Amino acid sequence: MSAALAFFLKLAGGLWKPVKNALAWVFSDVRHAMIALLLFANAYDRWKSFPALRAEISSLTAKGKACEGTVDNLRAEARQAEIRQQGNLVRVAAANDAINRENVSALQSDLAGLRRRAELLASNASGQLRDRAAATHSRSADGAGVPGPVPARAGADEAAGDQGLSGTTGSVCPIAPGAMSIERALIASEQAHQLDRLIDAVEAAARVKTSPEPQP
Repeated sequence: MSAALAFFLKLAGGLWKPVKNALAWVFSDVRHAMIALLLFANAYDRWKSFPALRAEISSLTAKGKACEGTVDNLRAEARQAEIRQQGNLVRVAAANDAINRENVSALQSDLAGLRRRAELLASNASGQLRDRAAATHSRSADGAGVPGPVPARAGADEAAGDQGLSGTTGSVCPIAPGAMSIERALIASEQAHQLDRLIDAVEAAARVKTSPEPQP
């Protein structure tokens, strides 16, 4: 105990000297005393406001963590929205591709049917023209006194009543008002079918929902 007491007294003596010098400096001049008083008041104010400052720091820290959580949630939602949008783009592209394939297939079928009918019309018209020419030649040879050969259009006009290509005049150019050759009627019919299929494709594409499907 004596050694500890001696050490404490020695330490107190070592500290007393600077304290004594500080007190001597403070009381040596009024200005020094004012400076010391201001320093003490400032230190006391800081000590007194330290708990409030600490609580404010704690509150700001909690708010910062909450904001970080909100930002993380927003980022996660943005990633989910991006994933949904990518899936939606794939779905819309697949739907439009299916619509295009269906309409192209239907158009090809339509055009094939039109061309078959045009070929049948041309074949019938050619056959009827040959039959009429042969009959006319035979009657002329018999001296029956019948009028001259029937124009080439006449037989084609009778063969024009086929499905889908009405108003045609065989493979010759149109002469009468409203008459149309098989080739030109085929082109017009093909263009009309192409336009119809294009309209169908546009209307079907407009019915495809482009917005992502609502989440459950």
